[in-house]
Amino acid sequence: MAYYKISHVDGQITNPEQRIASDVPRFCSELSELVQEDLTAVTDGLLYTWRLCSYASPKYIFWILAYVLGAGTMIRNFSPAFGKLMSKEQQLEGEYRQLHSRLRTHAESIAFYGGEHREESHIEQKFKDLVRHMRIVLHDHWWFGMIQDFLVKYLGATVAVVLIIEPFFCWQS
Repeated sequence: MAYYKISHVDGQITNPEQRIASDVPRFCSELSELVQEDLTAVTDGLLYTWRLCSYASPKYIFWILAYVLGAGTMIRNFSPAFGKLMSKEQQLEGEYRQLHSRLRTHAESIAFYGGEHREESHIEQKFKDLVRHMRIVLHDHWWFGMIQDFLVKYLGATVAVVLIIEPFFCWQS
């Protein structure tokens, strides 16, 4: 009954088949990955902070927190609007699937009236739109990954080495 209301009565949601079949499982898998990654990051951060406090001065914690906050701010500033990109991707995929569904439903009429070339052009245009958008998404993911890897891996390792080496070069007389 809910599907019937969504698809025929309400009219606010386009392509309910695609939303149910594709969006819900994707949302669940992304949410579970997000929770897992966040728990891992928080656990690692707390363990590292505790071990660092037991070995060294608490001032190092402030340096690490400053780095984490600074890197997080820079990552947030460089991050593209992935939510909007994914929403547009889902919309384009839904429209593409809807054209295929429409073709399957009305195949006899299309063949009888000779509309196969027109339907083919509609489907090819939607596919080109989807591919064009996917190129933009992959390009943005690649650049963001490069920036994120630099800030998290390479600059983070450099900050850690500087913090580790600092006590060896600061002799008190």
